[in-house]
Amino acid sequence: MIWYSAGSIDGKGYTIEVRIPFKSIRFANKATVEMGVVFERRVSRRAEQGTYPALKPQRGMFFLTQMMPMHLRDIKHYKLFELLPAVTAGERSSRVAGKLVSEGQNTDLSLTTKYGFTSDFIFDGTYNPDFSQVESDAGQVDVNLRSALFFSEKRPFFLEGNENFNFAGGSSQDPLGAIVHTRTIVDPIAGLKLSGKLGKKNFLAAIDALDELPDGDLRGTRAHASVLRYKRALNEDSYIGVVYTGRELKHGFNRVAGPDGLLRLNESSILGYHFFLSDNKEDAATSPARGHALGLDYLFNTQKLDINLGLHDLSEDFDTKTGFLTRNGLSRIRANVTPKFYPKAGPIRRIDLGLSSAQIKDKPSDIYETYNALSLRFFLRKNANISLSANYSTEIFLGEKFDTNGWNLSGSSQLTKQFFFRLSYRRGKAIRFAADPFQGRGSSASANVIYQPSDKLNANLTLTYSDLFRDSNSEKIFAMKILRSRLTYQLNRYLFLRAIAEHNDFRKRLLTDFLASFTYIPGTVLHFGYGSIYEKNILPNDGGFTETKRGFFAKASYLWRL
Repeated sequence: MIWYSAGSIDGKGYTIEVRIPFKSIRFANKATVEMGVVFERRVSRRAEQGTYPALKPQRGMFFLTQMMPMHLRDIKHYKLFELLPAVTAGERSSRVAGKLVSEGQNTDLSLTTKYGFTSDFIFDGTYNPDFSQVESDAGQVDVNLRSALFFSEKRPFFLEGNENFNFAGGSSQDPLGAIVHTRTIVDPIAGLKLSGKLGKKNFLAAIDALDELPDGDLRGTRAHASVLRYKRALNEDSYIGVVYTGRELKHGFNRVAGPDGLLRLNESSILGYHFFLSDNKEDAATSPARGHALGLDYLFNTQKLDINLGLHDLSEDFDTKTGFLTRNGLSRIRANVTPKFYPKAGPIRRIDLGLSSAQIKDKPSDIYETYNALSLRFFLRKNANISLSANYSTEIFLGEKFDTNGWNLSGSSQLTKQFFFRLSYRRGKAIRFAADPFQGRGSSASANVIYQPSDKLNANLTLTYSDLFRDSNSEKIFAMKILRSRLTYQLNRYLFLRAIAEHNDFRKRLLTDFLASFTYIPGTVLHFGYGSIYEKNILPNDGGFTETKRGFFAKASYLWRL
């Protein structure tokens, strides 16, 4: 099922959103389009929302099964064909022997195309793509990590239709966070993509890309990444499917394949499952390692009660190079129960009481760990909410058990039409992830403020903080603060300016980024970008910031639609 969503906010704080899943039936050169429509109206200052048609409370969040049918007849069909040539020019400089030295200028040509075999089945192709217009990723705490950081996809070629690669039987909090994470395709030379419906019940999506590897990679100079996704629609939103991902190297490979499915049990509950097998060979000197990932997830959702049960098993040798995996070698059973209460009067509109428990067996050590949490969340007027939670938990790392108990406080609110804020704070026990781990304690916090005085101006300020102390003697291991500001100004319908500044006091680094963009129509654009990195205490006897890197790019593209 394909669906489209559009929204707008008027001057009184209303949001009107239309959700439209659709399919088409073709007759000669004309088509009948069948759509399901839900109109949503949200009043932020009252924390209220309404829909048409009215959604049944016993179906909870499952709005896709409650659409109002709509038929558009005699829609004239045209063959979709687009060409998007682009030229990019840039220059980079780095500090060498006390001064900035140019690394040389470069100019690249790229071509992207889109072709519709039918209105429901689309081909996308790209050669030598350039993604310079994508802003730099927001800084994250990158010390004391058990797994790699997750960076969301921002590149349009991979972002469009990315939701088609979600799999059933898991959630974003599970160790296998994504079976397909296209950010693993870092520097594609060329890419192909197919997506759409084949008949009334079959859906197919595929990606094939040739990725340039960093210099000095002993596994080869290029990697071939491929993804295949198939779904067969059943009743309502149920489906059965299969996933294949592969990353082929000169002296190694990683392949993951298996079935998944989503089965609607009744109007309030669904059951999801997946069973993936992996085959991984790191280089020419190692033998292939084979593993599995099993997931079973049950979700019950109504207006007054949420229940989520999960069972997961990942072998020690399961690995994915095209997805996102935080941990393997564990068996886990979890349960989350959230009753919801609706006071009849007063400023509180809803109260959620969350009860969570997970019991995990760490397979390498054969030791059990636990996670148990109690939470309260209050939904207030002005689109505000406050959440307080506490957890009793342990975690196994390198065969040792550590305490990870703690408490969390968070909240957000649309204070006025112009101001929105979000705050969170956590304090508790922690692990020092190192070759010689030890028990620690620490805190983390984040604050975000958005100021939008008009439709043209948007200012976003974010502060991230994290620290860690040795629990036995209070020795400070690290403390990191990241301050990021993002200012966007839309001069008119065609031209916008964006400026970003980010300071990381732990790395002693300041990043600046500026972009001017002219968009005549989506695809026909002109970009000018400039960025620099400043580092502190680079020069002797100088406590200030010194520019160590600088870059400039210009990009022009023109959309031909035939």
